[in-house]
Amino acid sequence: MSARSYIDSTTTCYKEGTTYKAVRYDGVTIKQSTRAEDVIQAALNQKGVIHFAPQQPGQLTTWDCTSRINSSTAFVLPERTYLTADAYNNIFITVPQGYSGKIIKIGQNVDVTSQGIDGIGFYERGSAQGNWTGIKFEMNGTKGIQFCEFSNITMYHNKVGIEMEVSGPDAWINSNTFQNIVIFSSEEAAYLFDLTGGGDLDFNTFIHCMVETGDQYGFKDVDGEANSFHNCQVWDSGSIVDMNIKATADRTVIMGGRIGKDGTYTNLGTNTYKPVAAY
Repeated sequence: MSARSYIDSTTTCYKEGTTYKAVRYDGVTIKQSTRAEDVIQAALNQKGVIHFAPQQPGQLTTWDCTSRINSSTAFVLPERTYLTADAYNNIFITVPQGYSGKIIKIGQNVDVTSQGIDGIGFYERGSAQGNWTGIKFEMNGTKGIQFCEFSNITMYHNKVGIEMEVSGPDAWINSNTFQNIVIFSSEEAAYLFDLTGGGDLDFNTFIHCMVETGDQYGFKDVDGEANSFHNCQVWDSGSIVDMNIKATADRTVIMGGRIGKDGTYTNLGTNTYKPVAAY
């Protein structure tokens, strides 16, 4: 069971047949609906720890969003809010075929600390077109995100799995941890770094992040200072780019894994540390 689970969750989310329900810590049902997006949003409004329970232990349980999420709307993860599920219980938030927006958005012009996702997956229903982004960090102004954890996440058939965008000289995405994440078949990139607007994208740690490549990149435009990658693996990439490190990156660390095993590895950064690979 997840460390943040039923016992200390602010809200627990259940699916019973085609009905979704969010129940507060005191037993009060705050929302019940056949529309998954309405129940998820009601739980997010409570903030705190939001735990998704399986219909049966180990059974695939999907939260099938329909009309709320569109190209301009995503679920905004509030500060000090965690989405959790028990390990191996196959909880997925799904979007309709052809969806072209983001699923989870974090940041913009607010400070974010102590936030995360653990044990939740994302995929597109039907014949996937791969035009969506799973998790998008957007930091601008003088605000930043730090000390957040994202782990045990699986995604299928997106455009970008996790995108980190800093669009202001005084904004930042620093000291966050990404661990045990599996991303399959991204059309553009499993991980996308965007520091073109200035600011900091530094000291983030990626541990056991697995990529089954799509059409272009595993880790695209790695930038910033002292970001580290430990046993990160890109599989079946062939002529695809496993990772490219930009000239503005400094002290990137790559330990073990399969970066550059099958696909291209390009390093233009300064003081990059990548010892002899394990393969």
